[in-house]
Amino acid sequence: MFADADSLDRLAGRIAEHADDLRARGGRLAAAAEATRWQSTAANKFRAEVQSLAGQYRRSAGGVDHAADALRRHASTVRFEQQLLADVEHAITGAVSAVGHFLGL
Repeated sequence: MFADADSLDRLAGRIAEHADDLRARGGRLAAAAEATRWQSTAANKFRAEVQSLAGQYRRSAGGVDHAADALRRHASTVRFEQQLLADVEHAITGAVSAVGHFLGL
């Protein structure tokens, strides 16, 4: 069974959208924390923790991007290998036909 490279690319695109969503959520979270009017030592600690969490969202998004990129590379490899197989099949078919013609078959 052969992999469908176009399906792999579409899946990679959907995965990349999830990475974008993670980045956007982290950004909104950080912005909301910074927009609070709460002022105190606890507020500063809260904002720092939220910024840390937003950073974790960004790092997670980077990992998801890496997965999408790996899937795209795999799709490219699948395309290359499928074309290579088609080329070999064409060459073998031509060689068999030539041998058959030579032998009068």
